[in-house]
Amino acid sequence: MNFPPTFIRWIEIIYKNIKSKVLINGALYDEINVTRSIRQGCPLNICFYAIVIEALTNKVRNNEQIQGIAIPNHSEKIKLFQNADDCSMISTNLKDYDLMVKAFNDFGSVSGSKINETKTEILKIGNPNTTDFQNLELLSKESVKLFGIYFGKKQSGSKLGKEIKCTYIISKL
Repeated sequence: MNFPPTFIRWIEIIYKNIKSKVLINGALYDEINVTRSIRQGCPLNICFYAIVIEALTNKVRNNEQIQGIAIPNHSEKIKLFQNADDCSMISTNLKDYDLMVKAFNDFGSVSGSKINETKTEILKIGNPNTTDFQNLELLSKESVKLFGIYFGKKQSGSKLGKEIKCTYIISKL
């Protein structure tokens, strides 16, 4: 990402020889050296994570083998959505899914990040009898929540409310 040496040096200074105390059930324990990762609650965390996760985003976005989905009146196809540390893959076929999981795993091998399989969900749209995703049946859900909005059978509200939500979402893409 071509960060200037001065910027890198400042980050090294900020995180050199850091210590933390652990609070358990109201009791504060002795200092411990933080040798890996970053401190929970540090306001810089989200900024650093955004920088790091951009590598994954670029890998998926620039992979021409991943088709993604087309949104009407938009030239670019959508392959994934990201919000803080949540990432939602958009796939219409098993090949896209496999390529994205490979990208996530490659990213994880250098960053330490992992797909949280207990939070992983798949919403199948279209032909429910498709055999493409049969081996992923355990992850399949009737609805998924994306950015606070349910997609699938669990949507609530009037038809007009749903149309407004969809129009809003598409306008933000």
